[in-house]
Amino acid sequence: MMRNVCVSALAAALVCASAGATEVDQYNFTGNGNDSIGTNNATLEGGATIFANALQLNGSGQYAELPPGILDSFTSLTIEVWFTWATNTDQTWARLFDFGSGTNSYLYLTPDVGSGWTSPGQSGFALLAPLGGSERDLQGPTITPGVETFMAITLNGSTATMYVNGVEVATKDIINTVADLNSTTNNWLGQSEFANPYFDGSIDELSIYNNAQSSDAVLADYNAGPADPIPEPGTALLLLGGLCLAAVSRAIRRRASR
Repeated sequence: MMRNVCVSALAAALVCASAGATEVDQYNFTGNGNDSIGTNNATLEGGATIFANALQLNGSGQYAELPPGILDSFTSLTIEVWFTWATNTDQTWARLFDFGSGTNSYLYLTPDVGSGWTSPGQSGFALLAPLGGSERDLQGPTITPGVETFMAITLNGSTATMYVNGVEVATKDIINTVADLNSTTNNWLGQSEFANPYFDGSIDELSIYNNAQSSDAVLADYNAGPADPIPEPGTALLLLGGLCLAAVSRAIRRRASR
């Protein structure tokens, strides 16, 4: 079995080497907040902890901080997140993630939008660029507390698409692009640029891509489940010089029980 896994990993890595890897950051929270394929490690703040291979946030000042400029040079984007929402009580506008530079420049994903949106209580994504104008948003379905959920946001230029559990649920032109945000200084998991509630629940995995993943790729990531930690590479993998760690990690996944 181990030989087959290594062969599969090598095959995926060789494909990646020719095509170019697009997953640039992955947070598995297996003991720490380290970026398993990059160098943008997460810092735990406010007493946040890691337990059972997940970032644990209690909705009371706990969050994780990623380095500034993490989206620099991006022209398109995909963020995928596996999470379990503990409760929907007092969670309106709580953030799964919020990348920005204050209240005039940000993009965020929330499981619970508030008044002013078409359907308060449902999930939502929004982007506001520091170019003037209004916040551009995309609304998704209601998220069920206590159930592990997979959500993905892709930005292909100004076209935003939301996926829930591998299925596309909303898409539209939101006018601005991720590049319009310039260099973001506040990159948070569980905290908002505004005085909104902190997220109450756990984040099992978060992945960032510097392209807009296709619907087939998003579905494949959902079907694979959260990734296991990458094992120590053998000699053959070392020869690849680390070019394809993203492909290797996806190739050796197992579907997590949920």
